[in-house]
Amino acid sequence: MDFSGLFLKTLSGSRTYTSRSYLYHFANSKLVDKNIYGEIFKAKLHGLHNEFIPDKLQYRSIQLNELYDYNRFCIFPDHTIAICDKSKFTSDDFLKVFQKLFTRNCPEFAQINLNYRRDDYDIFEIIKGFDKMIDVDIKHLKKSYVFS
Repeated sequence: MDFSGLFLKTLSGSRTYTSRSYLYHFANSKLVDKNIYGEIFKAKLHGLHNEFIPDKLQYRSIQLNELYDYNRFCIFPDHTIAICDKSKFTSDDFLKVFQKLFTRNCPEFAQINLNYRRDDYDIFEIIKGFDKMIDVDIKHLKKSYVFS
C-alpha cells in the first residue's frame, strides 16, 4: 500500500480519542490531486440529562453531546501537513489529537513522529530541506508539521 492509500485508510478509521471533556475523530478524508484532505471533529461531552418521554410519562437519562469545533488539514506528498489554527482547536491540540487518532486507526505503524514548526522560520530554508518538492504556491501558511 502506498503512502496516500495508507493515510486515506487511516483517516477513514472509526476509532476515536476521548479526553476529559471532548471526543475527537477523523472525518471527511479524501484525495485531492495528490494531496490528502481531512478534518478532525471535536465534540463536547456533556453529562447525563433527563429526557421526557410524553407518551409514557417517563424520564430517561441520555448523554447530550455537541459538535464543538473541527480542524481542517492537508497532507502533501512530501509528508508536510498544513492546518487551520483556531481558538477552540489550537495547533497544540491538533498535534496531540492527530498523533493519538493516527495511532488508534493505523495498526500498521507502531508510532508516528511529527516535527512541529512553531516559530517563524525562514520558509525558503525549510523548502530547501525537502527531498521531493516540485512546485510551491504559498498563500497564508501559518504553521506546519513534518513527518519523519
